[in-house]
Amino acid sequence: MFKSKYTISCGAALLLLAVSACDDMLEQAPVDLLATDNFYKTPSQCEQGVIGVYKYIQTLDNSIYLNLSECRSDNVWVAPISNALREYTEIGTFRSDETLGMFNDIWNNLYQIIYNANVAISKIEGCDFSNSTETFKNQLLGETYFLRGYAFLELARNFGSVPVPLKAVSPSEAKALEQSAPEEVLAQAIEDLTQAKSLLPEKNDMKTALKASAVSQGRADRIAATAMLARANATLGGWPYNNGAAKSAAKSFAKEVIDYANAKGMYWAPTIKAWNSQWLAGHYNEYTIFAIQHRSGEQNNFYTFNFTRTLPPSETAIRTMGNAIFVDKSLEYEFERLNADGKEDGRGEGFGTLRSYPEEANTVPYNEEWEDVRNSMFYTDYDPARNRTRSNTFFIKFYSTKSKIAALGDGFDESSVGHYYDWPINFPVLRLEDMMLLYAEYLAEEGNTTEALSYVNKIRARAGADEVSASSKEQALKYVKRERRIELAMEGVRWYDEVRYGEWKEATIAKFNDHGGDAVDGIQISNVRDGRYLHPIPETQMLTAPGLYKQNAGY
Repeated sequence: MFKSKYTISCGAALLLLAVSACDDMLEQAPVDLLATDNFYKTPSQCEQGVIGVYKYIQTLDNSIYLNLSECRSDNVWVAPISNALREYTEIGTFRSDETLGMFNDIWNNLYQIIYNANVAISKIEGCDFSNSTETFKNQLLGETYFLRGYAFLELARNFGSVPVPLKAVSPSEAKALEQSAPEEVLAQAIEDLTQAKSLLPEKNDMKTALKASAVSQGRADRIAATAMLARANATLGGWPYNNGAAKSAAKSFAKEVIDYANAKGMYWAPTIKAWNSQWLAGHYNEYTIFAIQHRSGEQNNFYTFNFTRTLPPSETAIRTMGNAIFVDKSLEYEFERLNADGKEDGRGEGFGTLRSYPEEANTVPYNEEWEDVRNSMFYTDYDPARNRTRSNTFFIKFYSTKSKIAALGDGFDESSVGHYYDWPINFPVLRLEDMMLLYAEYLAEEGNTTEALSYVNKIRARAGADEVSASSKEQALKYVKRERRIELAMEGVRWYDEVRYGEWKEATIAKFNDHGGDAVDGIQISNVRDGRYLHPIPETQMLTAPGLYKQNAGY
């Protein structure tokens, strides 16, 4: 039986509306399944349909940003597992191929967003909004174009050449849709996001069908579309496409977001305490431009469960997965290197990372295993030959440990978390600091080192890290790239940065060699082949219509 690559069930498009979030994000009357032929008749139904599209982004933090990005990047050392299958280790060690189930799940998830968005766009256009306003209709269309453009962007970044359906298609039509080149997929993402930007209001003007404010519901607004346009154009402007016009557009969109944030006094956490507090459970994330929303009781926050090691009872009573995902030692040095005031970076130990904890009850002690060389380490001076032992430090950035809650004066009670998938912690997809550092990157490339490093130093000063200066644009660019790595760690940005810099292969091989290379069981440097900056087209999709798709190079 044919299984559509767009997850169409028996020809009837059904939208699941169980969308979750912190606070009152997207609260709706309980609805299980809505047949589109009998729906989208009122502005309220149109809004519920759009909210149904949001549902399918809720696992992208775990599947794409953790597994496909961070686990592959030089932010992370993933301990190889040679006697069992763990998808994150297969991806992180470049052993994964088209048979890995996660690739097919992500593919289907992204095309479900596109299919539902195509349905919503066609139905909203034909809905009677006479009892509402044209502005609200435009908002709903803008949100839908944003989500479709977002899905196309992630398909292009992860799978390259993919189909680009712009209407809801039947299974037989889906079987005939050929791949479009990655540049064309990115162009469609940019077109959709441009449309979204033209239709969406600013955050404070976002409304619900009942004309109430939607400001705290986590929905995409005009600035989210602008920031996503910066990201999409940066992708097209970087390696391997190197589209100069797209790079120029990315710079303009990033600057537009920065100027808006400065004018409105939005999105900037003024202190390191505020910066660290935004990742705690139950916070709406006022400093995030666009986030994947999670709420207790819905059991869909897989990222918080999967990304960290096992924690002792003094830190949490909630189970963690205990995956072997460690802070790569070259990044760990940046967090631990002492600054002029004798202190470490405020984004590191105890808040973003954890080095050790003592023995407790049934928990054995957890300790670091490498020498303390933090005072002499800077990433340009890093000498792997001197320090082969890996770091056992792990990330806790998106985990509300009891120590963090106490240190930050937060009142969250973890007893309200009923399941280890239920942490109400939002995941940031787009932040102001991303836009600041992207803009700084382009300034540095142009030789405007002073202005470029003003953005770097604003971020570093807040973290209590030493400010930097540069005597050349090359040095300034290294500082910008380093700061993107530190500031945006575990937010799914680093791998895509390595790709668009054209440094992914060199950086990956250096990381593997740093940890022992082929001498480590489960590591083969030869797996890091040209073309593997993309993931494979899933086998299930290749077999759906044999001969229709061409597999990505390197697989």
